Amino acid sequence: MKTRLLLLCVFLCWSRTTSIIDDSKPDFQPRITFRTWKQSIALAKSFVNQLTLEEKCHLTAGVGGTCAGNVASLARANFSGFCLQNTPSGVGDGVLYSIAFPSGIHIAATWDRDLFYRRAVAIRKEFRANETNEIRACQNNKTQNDLLKGEIGYLGNILNDWMGAKSAINPILSGLDIDMPGTDEYMGDILAKFVQNGSIPQSRIDDMVIRIIAPYYLVGQDPNYPTIDLDRNVMGNNYLINRKISRAGMILLKNINNILPLNFSINTNIYIYGQAAGQTNCGSALYQGGGSGFVRPSYAIDPLTALMQNGRENHLQIRYITNQNDFVSINRTFHDRAFQNAICLVFISAWSEEGVDRTDLYTFDKGEQLVLTVAENCRQTIVLVNSVSQLNLERWIDHPNVVGTIWTGMPGSVYGSALVDILFGDYNPGEKLVFSLAKNDSDFGTDVSPSGDSNYPEGIFLDYRHFDKYNITPRYYFVYGFSYTNFSFDQLDISQVNNDDDDDDQNSPSSIHKQRRIRPYNNFVHSGLYDPVYTITCIIKNIGKFYGSEVVQLYLNFPIEAQEPLKILREFQRVYLEANQSKQVALHFGYQLLLTMLLLNFKALLIFKFIRISYKLKWTLHSPFFLFIMKRNILQSIFTYRSLIIIQLHRQIHLCYFVCVSY
Repeated sequence: MKTRLLLLCVFLCWSRTTSIIDDSKPDFQPRITFRTWKQSIALAKSFVNQLTLEEKCHLTAGVGGTCAGNVASLARANFSGFCLQNTPSGVGDGVLYSIAFPSGIHIAATWDRDLFYRRAVAIRKEFRANETNEIRACQNNKTQNDLLKGEIGYLGNILNDWMGAKSAINPILSGLDIDMPGTDEYMGDILAKFVQNGSIPQSRIDDMVIRIIAPYYLVGQDPNYPTIDLDRNVMGNNYLINRKISRAGMILLKNINNILPLNFSINTNIYIYGQAAGQTNCGSALYQGGGSGFVRPSYAIDPLTALMQNGRENHLQIRYITNQNDFVSINRTFHDRAFQNAICLVFISAWSEEGVDRTDLYTFDKGEQLVLTVAENCRQTIVLVNSVSQLNLERWIDHPNVVGTIWTGMPGSVYGSALVDILFGDYNPGEKLVFSLAKNDSDFGTDVSPSGDSNYPEGIFLDYRHFDKYNITPRYYFVYGFSYTNFSFDQLDISQVNNDDDDDDQNSPSSIHKQRRIRPYNNFVHSGLYDPVYTITCIIKNIGKFYGSEVVQLYLNFPIEAQEPLKILREFQRVYLEANQSKQVALHFGYQLLLTMLLLNFKALLIFKFIRISYKLKWTLHSPFFLFIMKRNILQSIFTYRSLIIIQLHRQIHLCYFVCVSY
């Protein structure tokens, strides 16, 4: 392994951007669209130009209909309107044919950008709602206009959560484009009055409608698009990507003596315990959390069903008890003739839903007692944790007979099939936790709050940042997860990216980075703010016997004086390798991250009227800290700082200093 000391300086500036849509930037066509953004915006503008003020205003609020949200049709303009549905885990709200996809927290655990994208393609829609700094999200000018539409260059519309708008003028001026489910109280027809009295400019109404209509043209809903039919079967082969995502988000936490994967010729007797293994109509296996986005799938494959089918095909003996309170029957199984060398699979779960917070960190219906009861009698106990989020595992995780643990998360409607793939080695897990699991409830630094209010005193010190700050050792740290194979890590290096010379080179780091950004964020224009400045490379090798994957992560580290987290995750890449295969991995460090580094270290806010300024620079090095001097008319300050880049691979941590000095 080698490290290189790098002198680096970037001077970044930005300005507040108006909410009016900007199509002057370079155009591109996202992968799944019918047209490019520039074409779609041009068509939307042409459409808006033929509407009256009243018709424009009418489109800014939902109307009644068969869907969760409905945009009105305009027969005079040959516009059929469109339908909006809740889709955090698939299409819900009474749709007859639907797949329950793994939840957001499950897809995050895959650490795989391609799977992020492919899930989004299948679901297609996303929305966010909450308050930021005590300002409702749908009327927050900073997040909607300055950040989303301005800094990032978002071209689509901003839609509030249902009944999230509580006033008229302020949300519109702050960036909200359409109100759902819609009334004339805040948006819609009432807006004509606000335009006429000068409270809202006509240009803002035009911008709202252009943003609403442009995606309609982008995905080709105008030419011969199917009519709304909640009973139409469009699932196709989505179960294939659903299964791939489901297993790619399950995390191997414990694997003593390589008990997993199971061997058909050796592990022929399997005992299954717990209601979390069974069918959904028995209150059992959890595919998703609850709430308004809940999906009632057309079918669901629970672990018990999948294991029974697998047992039939591979001549296994399988016994099960899903009533986890029937300890008489459970204890009776321990005396079976086949039990002595059996594999015991114990399924436990924890549920949560919209509007109902969890009150503790323990499993449903005494799951901990079930694990201990089985583990006291079964030398090969494997625990399957089907949970929405963190749990306290301390009552049983160190039991000597608990030889395996898989965190199955919220895996969607093909849960059982995906789990069987992992248990029997058809899939090699490489997933990582997206949160830390603590040894004590108090380690999280918070407790159950009886009120509905929170001031968030922890600030940005959440999860691993909190554990780092207070030097707390968790049970399983953020990004923890095993594989059936092993990896080595070597040849760490950093090189500068020349963004000016490689724009035409499709294989350059800058071009590849742009293409990668366009895929998951296909409704954003490309902003130079996210161009890569430095590329951090390393060589990763699969030194085990199985095809598998590992997640390489890039962190920034700040000095104690900055009063910031010890390290902050800033980039990652999941790498798939055959046995003995090696590959160079490139992580890109962009202007936006450098800007963050500067602001966090220097506590300075630089506001100018342009994105970037280039200077001829002089370099001076003062070890171990580095002097940074900026001389402008409005700012002249001297700062000392040191930043550290951490490349992390599983438990190995590799360090490389990032330093900056300029006049």
